[in-house]
Amino acid sequence: MDRTIPLRTPILLRSVVNVGKDDERSPALHNTKVDKMQQILVTAIALSFSFCHAAPHEKRLSNYISSCGGAWMARDDVRTNNGKVPRRGYLTAVAEFYGGADPHTNGIPGYVYFEVHNKQTSASHTVDAQDAVDKLFTDGALSVLSGSSNVALSPFPLTFTSDVIPVPCHSHNDYTRDVPLYDALSAGCMSVEADVWLYSGNLRVAHTDPGNSGPTIQDLYINPLIALLDAHNPKGGSSNGVYPQNSSQSFVLLIDFKSDGTTTWNAVYSALQPLRDAGYLSYWDASGFMSRPITFVASGNAPLAQAKSSTANPNHDMFMDSRVNESLDGYDTSNTYYSSADFESAITSSGSAPLSSSNQKTLTDQLDAGHAKGFLVRYWDLPSTSLWQELVDAGVDRLNVDDLEAVAGVDFHLS
Repeated sequence: MDRTIPLRTPILLRSVVNVGKDDERSPALHNTKVDKMQQILVTAIALSFSFCHAAPHEKRLSNYISSCGGAWMARDDVRTNNGKVPRRGYLTAVAEFYGGADPHTNGIPGYVYFEVHNKQTSASHTVDAQDAVDKLFTDGALSVLSGSSNVALSPFPLTFTSDVIPVPCHSHNDYTRDVPLYDALSAGCMSVEADVWLYSGNLRVAHTDPGNSGPTIQDLYINPLIALLDAHNPKGGSSNGVYPQNSSQSFVLLIDFKSDGTTTWNAVYSALQPLRDAGYLSYWDASGFMSRPITFVASGNAPLAQAKSSTANPNHDMFMDSRVNESLDGYDTSNTYYSSADFESAITSSGSAPLSSSNQKTLTDQLDAGHAKGFLVRYWDLPSTSLWQELVDAGVDRLNVDDLEAVAGVDFHLS
């Protein structure tokens, strides 16, 4: 197998005392900067045997550099929440990597590893193998780890959200993104949405009927979330969420049931068991709503009767997505978390801001109705990003977004 690394192959550099922390969705990196990072990599390996016993560099906060492009880091330093929250970009990370130390005089950070990605380039092509660690440099030795034997890598370091400030955005059709879940987490979204179809016990994630093929809800969401939360919650520790900057913030996993409601409900309930067993699922009891790192919301064909049933929902940890522009009778905080609507149907199809006075009144009335029931209000099918700020200012609780980069321009009035 050819081990030559092409210019655009994703590479991750990280020091042994470090765990990754920087990321931002943004335009792709410039090739010249990728060259620079590759030079750092080659220099580190070339100098390893000469300097492996050099004085160790001072241990410091975690850092990493990625050439993966916009899914991981912005090229330049950026500011989110309409310029109020700073995030470090790729160029600064390169300049400051390993404290800006020169490996000629400071030795090697500890290890360098490669990530080689197989990309699905067409609908008919199936990825041949998982990402894998191939070689690991540590303690002055280069070890072969048999990447061809599928020593699997997680697509992101498990602490990559450590400097992300969560904002109330909802990643619409999240599974269509380059890196489902992780792109939304990089942008700080508090909520993601996926469509599921039940086939032979498998909960397949797709917008249109995929048949019994394709990724499952476990592949894209449940297993990655468990891995992330386990990393943030050492055994015996507190119940921290996916964002260390606001560890009490619950992350919403909204699943739109596309297949039969009752059978899909039962399958989803079983699929959530690992999150339930770990104590990561929010639930309702006689004391009220008990927030945990993950809050599950069922939408689409999900039946309210199942949410209210002590048989189908014995832990009361699967909540409904009601319709804020329809009757809310039967929905309460014991069974419902979101109250949502198609914006074009419920308010207006006009994409111009500001809203007319009559549309503003309709919006206010619906927000009041949802909030009076204790629900978070969300609208999908927003006609224009120009309306985003007005909706946030009006009190919409979760901004439904397709363009994650545009989220950075919204002032969410974070306290």
